[in-house]
Parts: sequence; structure tokens; C-alpha cells
Amino acid sequence: MSRLVATASRRPGERGREFGRARAELVGASWAGYLEHFEAGGLCGREEVEAWGAEALAAVAAWAPHLAEEIEGIADGAGLGAAQVAALNARTEILAKVARRRRLPGRGECTVMVAVESEADGPLGAQTWDWHDEFATTWLVWGLEEESGMRVQTLTEAGVLAKLGVNSAGIAVLLNVLHHEDDASVALGVPIHALLRRILGESETIFDALRLLGSFAPAASSAVTLVAAEGGEGTALTAELRPGARPGYVLPDERGHLVHTNHFLSPGGEAGDLEPVVGPDSLFRFELMRRRAGHLTAPAGGEEMLAAFRSHLGGGGAVCCHPEPGAGLGDRYATLATVLVDPAAGRLRFADGGPCEAGPESWTEVFVPPNHPDQEVLDVRAN
Repeated sequence: MSRLVATASRRPGERGREFGRARAELVGASWAGYLEHFEAGGLCGREEVEAWGAEALAAVAAWAPHLAEEIEGIADGAGLGAAQVAALNARTEILAKVARRRRLPGRGECTVMVAVESEADGPLGAQTWDWHDEFATTWLVWGLEEESGMRVQTLTEAGVLAKLGVNSAGIAVLLNVLHHEDDASVALGVPIHALLRRILGESETIFDALRLLGSFAPAASSAVTLVAAEGGEGTALTAELRPGARPGYVLPDERGHLVHTNHFLSPGGEAGDLEPVVGPDSLFRFELMRRRAGHLTAPAGGEEMLAAFRSHLGGGGAVCCHPEPGAGLGDRYATLATVLVDPAAGRLRFADGGPCEAGPESWTEVFVPPNHPDQEVLDVRAN
């Protein structure tokens, strides 16, 4: 099955049903995989997970009713309960709840680099998306159009509203997980993946995205990197989000380079940061990538940026990571995808697996609007 899919409907409920029907097997596999992760260790059960999903759905319905309608549509199309698909979208927050009971979160992964000045018409952003290798087959790139006419391409997991991506207004988002001692200390609330979808689906400018970030009340910590191109100019910043606090911001250095891994860089979050304990690899990945960013040519090229990610220093905690031999469920981290975003061109470029595996023939490019010949276009009227 192709990684590429596009929905034809601009109406949220119909769009969700289109997606759910066409990718029911993947959505079901995503739900089953996350339920196994949630239940690992016996700290919660399916009934509680679904109750958390219902809580998340209610929060989304109050904050962005159209996204709740889309979640319900996905569930209907895939033959799952709405609370189950909502739990998929809240997987970051639910994992934080389970980790709080365990008193120790899992380590983070993902590495982000941005060059504000590049050989493209605007900035370029690159990322490795590192996650449990059990989910290597359940992600895809989804092209969609909102009722407003905003077009989006997002690399996400089956059943999840959005993750990394780019929109037709020249805004792109990248993501790192963070871990803070205040995670899961508040009500579950609106999932981070719903926020990412609103940023991509609604932001005409970076100021629109910042307003959404500033009004968001996270239940678990994340670092959202915005990359924006407008009128021949570009900019980028990372917003570090944690419960009960205003966002902390990280700006590019004097050369226009921005690097982020999985620990807090803004002063407010450093005191309660758990990543140096559970995932100290974040520190050396940051140091390595900051140094490599300093050696980029000016303006930077996409190939040169992606080459900077080809490092196995640190084994299972490397920038390009592979599961450690003998690692069990929850510890088998791998780079599932490598991504380049070019917001000025409305382009998302991606490859399966880590940068070490991405040869010249491995890359796929999609644009907004969806126009890739292999991007299957779904239409609920054809079902």
C-alpha cells in the first residue's frame, strides 16, 4: 500500500470517513499497537484508555468542533469507537499519564534542523522522526484541503489528525517530544496532534501559528518548530510547551540555524527537565547537530542538510537510530522517516527509514495542493 493518500472532501466528517474507510486496516493496526504500549506494565487497561480518549474528544469538541467531527468520521469509517481514535490522537498525553504512574518516562527521540537562509526560495527544515519500530508500517503522508481552502500535506500516523507538515500559506511544522516533571499533572485536555493540525489547517502567517501556540494548554511537553516563508522572506522558531506554563521560545543563531532535540533549551523548562536523566542522548545529538549546522554553507542546500543527519554516534540513541539488539517492547527506537520541508514551495520531501538508508531513489516529494501521481485520491462519493 502506498504511503501517499489524499482526501477529496473539504467537509470534516466526510473527510474523516473517506480516510477511515480507505485506511481502516492501518487505523486498526495503529490503535492495536498503541493499546499494547499503553497497557504495557499493567498500569492501565483498555477501559481507562478509552475513558481518556473520550476526555480528549470532549476537549477537542470544545476547542475545535470540526476536528472532533473529523475524529468521529475516521472512527466511523474505520469501524472503531470515537474514543479509540481520540486516544490515538492523544497518544502523547496518554503515554505521559502512564509514565507518571511508572514515575519515569521513556526517552525521547527526533532531531530537527532549520536553515533560515537556503538555496530554496525560503527556509528549509529537516527532521528525523524517531519512534517505536512497531509503528514503522502505520504512518503515511496525507494531503487534504480545509473548508477555508487551505491545503495541507502532513506526515502522520494512521488515524492521527496531523504531525509534521506544510501548508499552502508557507507554514511548516516539525516536532520533538519533551519530558518534564509536570507532565500529566493536569487534565488531559486537547492533544498536541490536534494543535499541529490547527496550525497547518488555519495559519496564514507565523503570527496565526503563534496565537494558537500561546492559547494552547498542554498536558504533556513538546517542542513545536515553526518554519515560515512569506514574501521572499523566511523565519523559524521553536516553542517549548509544558503543562501550567507559558511557551518558552528558541530562536535561530546568528547564522540563521536552529537545532532542537529532546531536552529543554529555554530557561523556564530546564529546572524540571527529565530528558537528561531518561534520555541523555539528546544532549550529544544536540551538540553534534549544532556543530554540523555551523559547517553548512550559506545559503544551505537541502542535500547538505540531510547529510548532516547521517550519524550513528551513540548507537540506539544516535541521530540516525536503529533498535538496540535484544531491546523489548517500548525500547525499540528507530528512525521511521526522514523529512525535509520547504514551506515557500509548499513541498514535503520524505524517505522511509533513517538518512543512512535514503539513497537517490528513496525520496518522495509531495506538494500542496496534492499533485503526486502516486497519491491516491479518496472520494467518499465513490464508496
